[in-house]
Amino acid sequence: MAVARLKRYLPNPVLRIDLHDLVMSKVDTVNTVIRAIPYPSAVSFEQLDAHFTELLTATTPLLHLLVTGVHHDDGSHTQLWVDVLQRLLDLRQTHTGNPTLLPLQRYPALLALQTMNLVAVERGRDDLFIGLLTAPKWADVGREPTPSFDVLHLQRVLEEGMVNGLPQWGANHPGGIIPAATSSGTTYRPSSQTTSQKTDNSAGWWTTSNTGRGSFSTSSTCR
Repeated sequence: MAVARLKRYLPNPVLRIDLHDLVMSKVDTVNTVIRAIPYPSAVSFEQLDAHFTELLTATTPLLHLLVTGVHHDDGSHTQLWVDVLQRLLDLRQTHTGNPTLLPLQRYPALLALQTMNLVAVERGRDDLFIGLLTAPKWADVGREPTPSFDVLHLQRVLEEGMVNGLPQWGANHPGGIIPAATSSGTTYRPSSQTTSQKTDNSAGWWTTSNTGRGSFSTSSTCR
């Protein structure tokens, strides 16, 4: 239904406001989910997995509109797509807290950027591709605004150790190497293990376990 409405609004300049309101209503849905995410000092992989799933579910209706909108746009609505990404970057509940959970606030923006840029490349929309990477900014306390290509870099939103430990990959997934104390203050606490090993490195202690399960906690503030 929403995609059909978008197709009807897209070519009609009289319906630009209706198009804007339709797309932004899906962003509002994402905002509701982001603001409902709790920020405890420790979180399990199971809880992280549930948050990722919830955010993906909330963002999917928006992604459907973005795929169709960017594909059929003749260039008249470039600013709308940039505004969508900017608004997703502006959605946040907190600037401080558990550094494992903070990147979740940028996960919907990452999904939107990847989706729109894939379609932009397929349609030869270099202007939109560049605009999405450079125009939206992430404003952080005490720092210069950061462009989307930097703050939405895949490894800044989906940290490898965190993602590898998610239970959706299965109990035998080789994701047991987790930073126990990084420069951002993240601590990994294995919930159960039969073998363990600690190795000193520049970032702190690394803890490995044969289970790959456990929880993150934090003792400091990060971006």
